[in-house]
Amino acid sequence: MEPTTKLINVCVDGYEGSWSEIGRFNYRGVFLMLLEHDDLGDMANALIVVRNGHNWEGCEKVAVVLDDVCNGFDDLTDMGLGELDRRLARIGDDRLASEHIERSRALFAAAANENKKEV
Repeated sequence: MEPTTKLINVCVDGYEGSWSEIGRFNYRGVFLMLLEHDDLGDMANALIVVRNGHNWEGCEKVAVVLDDVCNGFDDLTDMGLGELDRRLARIGDDRLASEHIERSRALFAAAANENKKEV
């Protein structure tokens, strides 16, 4: 299902400033977003990212699929579809690990609350 909200003023781990979505591409059911730097615009190379959940503050998280993008989604062709598949699989594995950690934290918090009630 296509995300309905456009990414605007997103901070990307490891990259300066904020970024906003200027394009979207559906690759085998995964929506890739092309981000442009908010201050530098087309004077800076773009990023291709996927949504990757939310951080502990509830802010949108993204995972970088490709950086140093000069030609938009055409740069994916230069990278090769096999490499794109490997990167998306790695991001998916990281996402599953993050979801497991979040579930574990929620269960631990619930157990801690139950222990407080018993005291």
